[in-house]
Amino acid sequence: EHPKQVILGARPCDVAAVEILDKVMGWDYRDELWFGRREATTIVSLACRGVDKSCFCTAVGSGPDAQKGADILLVPSDGDAYLAQILTPKGQALVEAHAQRFGEASGAEAAKSFREAATRKVASNLPIEATKLSGWLADNYEH
Repeated sequence: EHPKQVILGARPCDVAAVEILDKVMGWDYRDELWFGRREATTIVSLACRGVDKSCFCTAVGSGPDAQKGADILLVPSDGDAYLAQILTPKGQALVEAHAQRFGEASGAEAAKSFREAATRKVASNLPIEATKLSGWLADNYEH
């Protein structure tokens, strides 16, 4: 049995990479060590507060606040507060085990505004429309 652990503050794009590793580790044979540790791991993802010019997550179906692969997503809310979105039973268990660290949900409107602004900023970084990206990559493979 693997000890329980928490990955705290992983960015949504990093969590997406872990999901890709899950596919690789289960592709031609199931890596029991990998999946045992994954099962013992709770991932608390942190939505990106700052988006820089190299970000491209929206072009690959993700976003600065993507939920996929995380057990809890923390989204900046009012001031220094975060809105914790519980996404899985593992996330729920973590919140219940540490209920004293979580308050009542508030700031949902501020979190929504944050998400929309961050997504717009990432999309504005792309030199080409995201829907055309896969074709562009195929055409420029040997570039």
